[in-house]
Amino acid sequence: MKKHIFTILMSFLLIGLTAACSSSFDHITIPDDRSKKEQTDMTEKKRKEQSKKNDQTDRKTMADDLRQYLLVDLQNASFLEYEAITAYESVTGMNYTDDVTTLETLKNEVIPTYTDLLDELYNVKVSNPILNELHSLYISGAEKQLDAFYLFVEGIEKQNPAIISEGNKILAEGKELIDRFVKEMEKLTLEYGISYY
Repeated sequence: MKKHIFTILMSFLLIGLTAACSSSFDHITIPDDRSKKEQTDMTEKKRKEQSKKNDQTDRKTMADDLRQYLLVDLQNASFLEYEAITAYESVTGMNYTDDVTTLETLKNEVIPTYTDLLDELYNVKVSNPILNELHSLYISGAEKQLDAFYLFVEGIEKQNPAIISEGNKILAEGKELIDRFVKEMEKLTLEYGISYY
C-alpha cells in the first residue's frame, strides 16, 4: 500500500512539474531557419536605411559647411585678395611703367592688403576636416605669395635681379597652391550644387 501511495504521489509530482515547466517557458520560442533569415533581412534593411540617412545627413552637413565657408567665412578674404592682386597686376607685366611706381604700390597697397588677407585666413576656424585641409592649402599659397611680394620689394630696392627671380619662383609656387585650392573648391561646389561666383 505504501508503495502504491508513493507511486501516486510521484505521478502527481511529475504532472505538477511538467505543468509548471511548460507554463514558465511559454514565452520562449525556438526560431526556425526561416525566422532567422527574416531577422537577418530586417537587420540588413534597417542598416541600409540608417546608412542612407547618415549619407543624407553627411551630404547636408557638408553642403552647409561649404556654404558657410565660401559665402561667410571667406567673404572678406576674397575681397582682400581681389584688391591685392588687382593692385599688383596694375604695376607688373604689361602694366609695368617703372620701378618706383611698382615699389610704391607693393609697399603701400599690395603688401598691407595681402597681410590683411592672411590675417583673415588665420582667423577662419574650419571644423570640417575636408574644408580644413583645403583651407590650409589656401593659407600656404597665400603665405608664399606674401613672401614673394617682400622679395620683389627687396630686389627692386637693391636692384638685384636674383632676388626678383627668387620672388618669381616663390610667387609661382604660391599660385600653384592657390590654383589647387580653387580647383578642389570648384569640384565641391559642383558636387553639392552651390554657386558662389
